[in-house]
Amino acid sequence: MTDGLKDLARISAMLRDRELGAVERIVSQLNAIQSDIARLQDAQSARRTDASIDTARLTGMDMSWLAETERRILRLRQQEAALRAAHETALGRARKAFGRADVTARIAGIKPPV
Repeated sequence: MTDGLKDLARISAMLRDRELGAVERIVSQLNAIQSDIARLQDAQSARRTDASIDTARLTGMDMSWLAETERRILRLRQQEAALRAAHETALGRARKAFGRADVTARIAGIKPPV
């Protein structure tokens, strides 16, 4: 019986690790999106503060570029919102898996990882 409980505890720990991995992947994607947004906003800011007259300004293409970067930022923000929702779901699953792993380890007499 004890070996069965230890096996169950190991399986629970593996499931916990899988769920934590899912959370980490989402966080990584969120960080990448936030980095992309910051990069685009920095480029916009640099363009707005640069007062020099160049071909893009003379032809009006700078306004098209600014509008396109705004559209890209909007799409990234939408992706970020969807990932935040997925993050909350993944966190809930990870919490449950962590609790199960902790309880099964205690029942099996295995010291649960910190």
